Amino acid sequence: MCTKAHILIVVLLCCLSAQGRDSHLKRTTKLFGGLGAGLYAPATKHASGFKSRGAFTAGFMQEFRVGRGYQSYFSFGVQYAAQLLTYQSYYFAPGTLQLYDRRMAYDYEVLLNELQLPLQYKILLKREDNHLFSPYCAAGYFLRLFLPAHVWVNKEGVTVREDSPTPTFNSPLGLKTMNAAASVAIGLQQNKGKKSGAFYTELQYKTGFSAFSFEADYAASSVFLRDAQMLLVVGLRF
Repeated sequence: MCTKAHILIVVLLCCLSAQGRDSHLKRTTKLFGGLGAGLYAPATKHASGFKSRGAFTAGFMQEFRVGRGYQSYFSFGVQYAAQLLTYQSYYFAPGTLQLYDRRMAYDYEVLLNELQLPLQYKILLKREDNHLFSPYCAAGYFLRLFLPAHVWVNKEGVTVREDSPTPTFNSPLGLKTMNAAASVAIGLQQNKGKKSGAFYTELQYKTGFSAFSFEADYAASSVFLRDAQMLLVVGLRF
C-alpha cells in the first residue's frame, strides 16, 4: 500500500514537472537588433549609382510553440527599420526649369525610416526541449509603414538642400505609405529550458513587394526603388 502511494506521488510529481516545463517553453519574448546592407533595383532614367550605406532593425516579438513537438513556432511583433542609401540625380533650384540634360551632378543621401509588423514561422532542426542549441529555418511576412525620411542633397561635398519627405509605394495597401514584404532566414538559438534567458543569431534576407519613391519639387519625379536587405540579427529570448 505504501509502495503504491509512493509510486502515485512520484507519477504526480513528474506530471506536474512536465506541465511546468511545457508551460515555460510554450511562449517566449524575443528582443533583437540587427545590422546589414540594402540591395536596390532602381527603375528610373533620372538617377544612377545607387549604393547602400547600411541597414538597421530592432524590435521585439512574442513567440508561441505550435503543437507538442518543440520544433514549430509562430511569432509576431513590432520593429523599427532604417536604411541609408546614396545615388546621383538631378536637383532643381527654386524658380528654375526641370531640365533633364543627363548631367546628374548632385549626390542624394536618403535615410529611410519605417515601422514593421512581422509575422514569422520557424522550424527547429533539433528539438528545443532536449538540446542545448538548435539550428532553424524561418519564413516571414510583414507590413511596412513608411515614416518621414531624411534627405540631403549635396554638390561637391556641400549640402544644398535638406528635407524630410515621406516616401510612398507604387502599389499601396490602403495607405500610400503602407505595403508588405517577405523574409527568409537561417539561424541558431540557445535553448533556455528553465533559465531566464538565452541568445540567438539569425541571417535574414528581406525583400519588398512594391517599388517606392518620394516626391519633392527639387527632385526628379520618377526615381522608383525596389529594395531588399541582408541582415545579421542577434537577440535574447526570455
